[in-house]
Amino acid sequence: MMQLSVACVRNDTATGTTSVPTPPPSSALAPVPPLPSAEDVTALLRRLLDPTVPNAEKHDSIQGVRVDPDLPNRLAKVAQQYHAEVTVTTTALGAPGMVAAGTWTIDGVVPQPIVVNFIAEDGKWKVEKTWGCQLLIVFDMTSPMCR
Repeated sequence: MMQLSVACVRNDTATGTTSVPTPPPSSALAPVPPLPSAEDVTALLRRLLDPTVPNAEKHDSIQGVRVDPDLPNRLAKVAQQYHAEVTVTTTALGAPGMVAAGTWTIDGVVPQPIVVNFIAEDGKWKVEKTWGCQLLIVFDMTSPMCR
């Protein structure tokens, strides 16, 4: 695995000193999980939108959801009402960690492009909190997770 290190050099013109900040210890850098396939991410997102899957089984898949533990199935019930479906066609490493692209459909309307952001946390890929909060806006929902 290749590690990339970037250092910022600070020049203090008043004192004439130059400093380089100390990097965090290597133990602070969490390993990035393997990149999942598009099929695996499609299955994950479909489980998140399935109201029959218990909330507890979804908590490890959404960043920050523990502050609103009932949110996954509230969202899943609304998604079910709108007949929301998602299909991921590609996954790639990119900011903020992994990007999954594909299409989603609401009420059988022509599929629209979708890009879902994931973040590596606790050794797993999780739907990024910011992206999850944007999805709530689509369905006119709110959550303490998004405050």
